[in-house]
Amino acid sequence: MCGSYRHDIAGNVLFMDKANGISCNVLFGKSKNLPLDYFHGQILRNNVEVGTMEGSWLGFVDYNGCRLWDIEDSLANRFSRSMPAKDP
Repeated sequence: MCGSYRHDIAGNVLFMDKANGISCNVLFGKSKNLPLDYFHGQILRNNVEVGTMEGSWLGFVDYNGCRLWDIEDSLANRFSRSMPAKDP
């Protein structure tokens, strides 16, 4: 195999917790003018929207506009833990 390789995920995925009446419908990769790894969805409890989520596989995850995870923070934390402290 030669050249570059790319794997895209596109379409809806429905996550359900029937015991607690919680569901989340997530749309992957079909948003115009946004990166192919972008996703967004609605979180429902007993069929009432209680939140929204959005993000990208390679960037961030937001819940109701609050940043839950960011690749920049994850990489910074990983490297700061692995680097030895400088001697004064």
